[in-house]
This record gives sequence, structure tokens and C-alpha cells, in this order.
Amino acid sequence: MNRFAAAVFCGFLIQPLAHACDIGKPEVIAAGQHFLAVEQQFADVGGLFNAAKTEYDTLIEDVEETGGYDDWEDDAEYLLADMQTYNSEWEIADRLLVAADADLKAALGAHEAACGADAQADAILAELGISKNP
Repeated sequence: MNRFAAAVFCGFLIQPLAHACDIGKPEVIAAGQHFLAVEQQFADVGGLFNAAKTEYDTLIEDVEETGGYDDWEDDAEYLLADMQTYNSEWEIADRLLVAADADLKAALGAHEAACGADAQADAILAELGISKNP
């Protein structure tokens, strides 16, 4: 075998070792993006619940101090209904978040199992802005 052919052959053997493994990387990225979207939905619903609760608490304080106003009870019932709705949505979002977390961990596990020492899990998570233990 001439030197050129030997160098090319060695290059084919060494080249894959010089680069990090990409097996399963698209799946990790997709699962990470889904996790982030569900996490944002979870936070948004929690924010809506907290805003409705704050408004309800303020209304009740106002009623206790001033005796209320016409239709304050209707406003209170409306806010309580909002809080119940947001609480239900939050419970759903919580279950979705747990599932998205499991999917992400499964994708990371598959990537790490396929790539071994060349796995890029930490780098992928860092690119997505996800802490190491999602």
C-alpha cells in the first residue's frame, strides 16, 4: 500500500474519533426544545393563577375594609372560577412537564449510550439553556 493510500485510510479511521458523536443529537435537541416549551407553558399558567389570586385577595381586603361595592360577590366568584381554571391547567401542565422531562432524559440516555465518551449531552443542554439536571 503506498503512503498516500495509507494516509487516507488512517484518516478515515481517525477522523470519526476526532469529532464528537452526533448519534441521537437531533432527538436530544427536539426533546430539549419541547421541554422548554412545556416549561414555559407551566410558568405562564402559574403566573395567571398567581395574578388571579392576588386580585382576589385584594378584593377581599377591600371588602373587609370598606364593606365592598355593588356586585363585589360576582367579581369574587369570577376570580375564584379563574383560579380553579388556572389550577386545572397548571395540573395538566405539570403532568406534561414531567413527561417532557422523562422524554428528554430518555433522549440523553440514548445519546450517551450510543456515543460513550464522545457524547455531547452537556454541550447540547448548555446550547438550549437547560441546566444539567432538567
